[in-house]
Amino acid sequence: MPALPDIARITGIPLRQRLIMDHLLAATADVTTGDLAEIAGTSVRTVRRDLPDIEDFLRPYRLTLQKKAGAGLRLNGSASNREALRHELPSSSIASVRPSDRQAWLACTLLAAVEPVKLHMLASELRITITTAGHDLDTLEAWLASHRLSLQRRRGWGVALAGAEIDRRNAIIDLFFSQFDEPARLALFNEQARAGPTPAEIFLRPAWLLISLQHFQATARVLREVEQVHPLDIEPAARLEFALHVALTIERVGCGRICEPMPAASVAPVIDELADRLGSTLRAPLPPVERGRLALLLHGAVEPAPAEPDLLPLLQRFLLACDARFGAPLSAAPTLLDGLLLHLTRTLQRLRTRLPIRNPLLQEIRENYRELFVLARAAADEVFTDPALPDTEIGFLVLHVGSALERRRHRRWRTLVVCSAGVATSRMLASRLRTELPEIEITDLLSWQAALAVDPASYDLVLSTVPLDWPRERYLVVSPLLQEKDVREINAHLGRLAGQLRNLPPVLNDPSASRQAYAQREANAITALLHSWRIHLLAPHDGPLVDLIPAICHPLVTNGTLLDASIATGQLMARVRQSSLVIPNSRLAFLHARDAGIARPSITLHHLGRPLIVHGTAVDQCLLMLAPLKLNRAEVAVLSRVSSLLMETTTIEALTVGDEVSTRDYLQRELIALNRQ
Repeated sequence: MPALPDIARITGIPLRQRLIMDHLLAATADVTTGDLAEIAGTSVRTVRRDLPDIEDFLRPYRLTLQKKAGAGLRLNGSASNREALRHELPSSSIASVRPSDRQAWLACTLLAAVEPVKLHMLASELRITITTAGHDLDTLEAWLASHRLSLQRRRGWGVALAGAEIDRRNAIIDLFFSQFDEPARLALFNEQARAGPTPAEIFLRPAWLLISLQHFQATARVLREVEQVHPLDIEPAARLEFALHVALTIERVGCGRICEPMPAASVAPVIDELADRLGSTLRAPLPPVERGRLALLLHGAVEPAPAEPDLLPLLQRFLLACDARFGAPLSAAPTLLDGLLLHLTRTLQRLRTRLPIRNPLLQEIRENYRELFVLARAAADEVFTDPALPDTEIGFLVLHVGSALERRRHRRWRTLVVCSAGVATSRMLASRLRTELPEIEITDLLSWQAALAVDPASYDLVLSTVPLDWPRERYLVVSPLLQEKDVREINAHLGRLAGQLRNLPPVLNDPSASRQAYAQREANAITALLHSWRIHLLAPHDGPLVDLIPAICHPLVTNGTLLDASIATGQLMARVRQSSLVIPNSRLAFLHARDAGIARPSITLHHLGRPLIVHGTAVDQCLLMLAPLKLNRAEVAVLSRVSSLLMETTTIEALTVGDEVSTRDYLQRELIALNRQ
């Protein structure tokens, strides 16, 4: 596992600025603001805002920042002055580490430790007093208890964790999820080549102490290979989590941490092949008990849970307990009982096999449905004792119960159903909706083309199987098969629409606040897209443009944007052959593709070595825009604005004569201006 970094070197000035200066001190070549943004875990705009402060900090050391158009930044100054800065930074005390960051560090350190850790060592690593370290451990105990772990503290012996290996692993996965949001996790999962984390990255995300990037990416690569033979019918998020568990298993087994025996599970061929390939690749053979554990994880993701014979009377008691607390006859609601029976069957199966339950909506549910959560928690504690239900599961119960209450209080919701494949697919989805959500009234079934002509405001709810060019709060994207997570999200959305709870924070009901939040999401989407901006020079080519498509896509394969290059290149080749993609009154070809094999939105410019004739027009450049199938509304809006900008003469001129930095700045300026309109 990675060694602990020297935290004293990183906690002097504000952490973000410290990381930027550390990188500039170590750099032997010019560094772009995009590189610095990635190192500091922030946006390019924030880095640029930090630069004047950094220059002020550098001035007493007779160091300056040299900015070269088209190249980047460089730290100028003598070796002695650079060393003086490196030496003096630790003594600065402009900012300190947040308690939550310290506690994450403590959790990761204790989970990684193979023997008790002295309290004074923990305090020294974090540059805090022993008393403060003790208080942080006190705070950490509640989080550990939620994972069936406890602290052991003895004078002269140190601090250690007590608990089963399986619970330690579940805690590690939760820490990883808390420190890496979904885009960051997907980027790691899809990245083909990457060096290990730097000390600065470890400081920002101490989960790196617990899960090896090498093991995780090797697992992701081997899993993709195995799925060519044994396809897994699971959602991308579940596949990523399964890969994390596999990588962690390899890590822990390599340290001699073997999982406790679990209930027997048939080991599917995909598990055996995955384990054998990883064992060969990483020289990490997995014992039978670990293969059984992975089989349980896989079954939990793809297999329907068997019926729980004792669950029905427990649920009836739970609903009677809810009746008493909510003042509503929920026990008489058949749809609620059926929904809970289906949901809790799998929940109890996972709890009894010590498999993790993750609820991405938990924090939102706790904040927005506070009263309902407390009452559901009390009713569940009265009934479910072996096993007890964790807060993650209570959050799901709140959605089910809240939906039932809503059905009693309000009229049925007028709903539009939109599908990419037309009315036939819409009807299949509508049938599932009528079964799972009888409180909605399906008013119209439309293809996505027909939906463009209607006003979404004329419906209470719009459900679509594809992203639409409408305000994101006006519709939900769901699977045509209506998965369980879709039902949860629809219930949560209907609860928000109705103002179900009386204690909603005022800001949630403030339209101006919603608009502001959406504007911020668009700004974030702009930053993420322009982080991918690169200008590439292609070798001279005498053949047709279609023959250059693989070369144009190659950099996107290398950096992990393209997961399956063959599909994207096939799409692009077909479009080039079928129609002219040349921007009117320009020498620029606009190529674009959207596919599940694309990891993240990307925009790149490719200068041709010599002009080519495309459908009768000379072309000097190709702009390539790629996007995954799943996009949020902000991302759709930003990509649409890029397309609009290409219709403007000033944009074409900027792309024709500008370098990588100036063109990125131009696009950022124009997109932000459109965002503010």
